[in-house]
Amino acid sequence: MCIDWNRDILKVELGLDEADIIDIPTLFKPTDATHVGAYFPDMVNMIVLGKYLGIPKPFGPLINGECALEAVVRSALEPLGLDCTFINDFTSYHKKGGEVHCGSNVRRKPFTLKWWNMEI
Repeated sequence: MCIDWNRDILKVELGLDEADIIDIPTLFKPTDATHVGAYFPDMVNMIVLGKYLGIPKPFGPLINGECALEAVVRSALEPLGLDCTFINDFTSYHKKGGEVHCGSNVRRKPFTLKWWNMEI
């Protein structure tokens, strides 16, 4: 229910269609009355370096020797020209409540557009 509500907000606020949203599989468990945690590394918490994606390795079920969850993500993202690399962050970050992006220190190039001066 909350995911659908958030999707609807993103579509309205960003002018997206359902086809613009790429589903990334995950599975959550309640940790208390108001919070959830991911059973396996949450692939959406990846690091993006241009067309290169550092994605938490989900350790999903193997089908014909390939992780089924990785296969789903590759089939959704690689046709867009993105390069998927799955990184084992299970012990270093996932078990401590984080993922790959938590351990990154990426130098980003700032926008040339001064968005704070825009009038809407």
